[in-house]
Amino acid sequence: MLNIRIIAILLIITTLTSVSPGQGSAKSLSSGPEARTLYEIARELYKEPGSGDAEAEQAMVLLNATLGLDERADYILPEVINISWLYPEHNYTDAVYLALDHYVDASCDLELPVKAVQYLLEKLNSREEREALLTELLTRLGRKNSYFACDLSTQLGLLMAETSDSNSTTYYLMQAYNANQFSRLAFVKLLELVEESPDKVVILVYLRNMMILNPLDFETGMSFARAAETLMLHSVSAAGYKYCADLFVYLHPNMPLPRSLYLPWLQSCYNMEGNQSQFRAVIGRVRRQGSFDILAEAIAAKSAMKIADTAAADNIFRRIDAEAHAIASTTDISLARWDRFAELAWYYSLVKPDEQKALTWATRAYDAEPNSPNVASIFAYALKINDQDALAEPIAEQMRSQNQIAAITKALIIGGDDADSAIEILKSAVETDPASLEAVYAKTLLLKYGSEYIEPYDLAALATMLEDKFGVGVVAEFLGTEKIISTKLSAGSADFSYGREISVDLIITNTSSQRLVISDESLFTGNIRVDARITGDMNVDMPGLVFKKIRPSQPIKAGDAISIPLEIMPGQFGKFLNEHPQAKLKIELTAYLDPVADINGNISSGIEIAPARLAFRRRKLSLDLRYLQQRLDAISAGHYGQKVKSARLFAGLLGEQQSMAESGPLYKLIYAEPALLKSALARVMDESEWSIKFQTMAALLPLKLDYSLVEAVSEQLGNENWPVRLMAVFTLAKSQQQNFQQVIDWTAEHDENQIVRDMAVALGAVRADKPE
Repeated sequence: MLNIRIIAILLIITTLTSVSPGQGSAKSLSSGPEARTLYEIARELYKEPGSGDAEAEQAMVLLNATLGLDERADYILPEVINISWLYPEHNYTDAVYLALDHYVDASCDLELPVKAVQYLLEKLNSREEREALLTELLTRLGRKNSYFACDLSTQLGLLMAETSDSNSTTYYLMQAYNANQFSRLAFVKLLELVEESPDKVVILVYLRNMMILNPLDFETGMSFARAAETLMLHSVSAAGYKYCADLFVYLHPNMPLPRSLYLPWLQSCYNMEGNQSQFRAVIGRVRRQGSFDILAEAIAAKSAMKIADTAAADNIFRRIDAEAHAIASTTDISLARWDRFAELAWYYSLVKPDEQKALTWATRAYDAEPNSPNVASIFAYALKINDQDALAEPIAEQMRSQNQIAAITKALIIGGDDADSAIEILKSAVETDPASLEAVYAKTLLLKYGSEYIEPYDLAALATMLEDKFGVGVVAEFLGTEKIISTKLSAGSADFSYGREISVDLIITNTSSQRLVISDESLFTGNIRVDARITGDMNVDMPGLVFKKIRPSQPIKAGDAISIPLEIMPGQFGKFLNEHPQAKLKIELTAYLDPVADINGNISSGIEIAPARLAFRRRKLSLDLRYLQQRLDAISAGHYGQKVKSARLFAGLLGEQQSMAESGPLYKLIYAEPALLKSALARVMDESEWSIKFQTMAALLPLKLDYSLVEAVSEQLGNENWPVRLMAVFTLAKSQQQNFQQVIDWTAEHDENQIVRDMAVALGAVRADKPE
């Protein structure tokens, strides 16, 4: 029976093509709706579970056919790139190159161009070919999109690094960083190439950008605060340390602030001009943690002395002296730590000078830990102020290049005889850490020797530049992720009827006062997952309905938002809705940013924000004889849209019956006679308009076709319009599979349209070799 059916189909093709020779290739067609249908079929085809090389080839042919019907269908470009990326064993180089050329603009999502470039590079065999491709793309497309130019320049720089051409490597990496100052890779690679130390201001700006890139990067925040501190931008460094303190509490809510954070924070607040209210707030925060910190209290004493609050200073001095007495009196070895000895030696050397106590504590520290540079340096200083220069000098000389106290000690030792050398040593000491108490002391000594320390930067101009670039204060207040990003799902309606397209967008809003960058190294790396839950007449979970990665071409400005189409209809979700027209359904969507799974498989967002949720209804189709008759009448008297809608309805009702036949009754169903539905579909395919025939066959794709429908579709294989023949051969091949081999073999050899022949080949046609 099957062989007879195939012979009948071949006879239909031969008869119809012999009646109108050449018309299939001569007739030029264009149609936006039909082009869109081809695109949607292609998009669904290669994404279906179990899809492979064959489906990828078929999808590419369908996308080519889409352009054949609508040369402005640039919406196919992402799918061309995605298919090529997923199936790199096929050579789609020309298609990807053209897609890339037309896709890149100033606002495009960069995830696809990056894939396209990687695909093209992997098709090349030599470094020289890759260099030529990247250079050509940078020249032609780089001006369209600065972030894309950054990616291309970075790759060129890394490629040049494989050679000895360091100048070209530096040139391209510099181009990359200038195009995108959020590029960590370009900057880090540049630092590796630069022999001299980079400018401190350049480093500061880079670190501030990196804080914007990832507001939760604690180490970068600390590096920025330290960099501002070394530039003597005390208010900026204090703001940086405050940001890090708030971030630390956010990341570790049950842990006290570490010393490595609060000590430099206190120092920055101390160095700030004007009132010391911020200092008092910080030292109060440190004290509330419960432990007594000698260094923190020493800085607090200096702060009180700075504003002539002698009572507060004396009170702190008494507390530190009491702590020193307690440490000296203790017999508990665990409390007798050499680091505390060193702190007391420093305190009695620089904060509350007492030569004898300084030497006593420095000696105890040095005896306990002679290999520590800090301990050795403070010991040398204590020796010097106790007039033991001969013992102090060799230690100070050894340590002066790495320790401010040692350098100051050396300068004091030689200052009486060689003031010029002492001045040079003191200036070098200040540059090591210009914001420290030791640096303040060194500056007073410079004045004593008839010199002064000149700041290498115009601090007022530098502060103005930073505020112009990053806003007043330079460093914004720290915000938790829930105050940086907000998400919302939008479908435009809470109620949908059967057959209506459901479009859902994920809206991501930057709710902070800073720019929001989305990239692989940022707070949000761009990965999106959407799960669906369907309830009502049927209960179905669809985890991972959408997986998507985005990378916008520009940061999202403060207060702005981007809208990301989620395209939920292709695949299992759209097929499910189409196959159950008479089911009343409630759909709940949940969208996660950077999704992660716990050990139990539960999904959550990788950043600390609640997932976006959306619920809406899909109403059941209220089917009765009157409505069915209206749809049947539309076949004869309706316009294009009504006829296509009728065809889709009849196909959906037939699919519903086929689904129920497999699963059993799932909900109350108004049963339409299958023969009536099939007859109606066959009647629609008898329409003279090729587009209606085309759309009807497209509606049949999800169905299992019996003999009557196969025959109705087969009659379209000889249609004069190539899109109809394309859809017919595709529909029958999907339904008949191996039983359709002879037909697709014939089509691959004899059809007048190249796209139709390509589809036959993609469907598995075996072509006989043609003589040249």
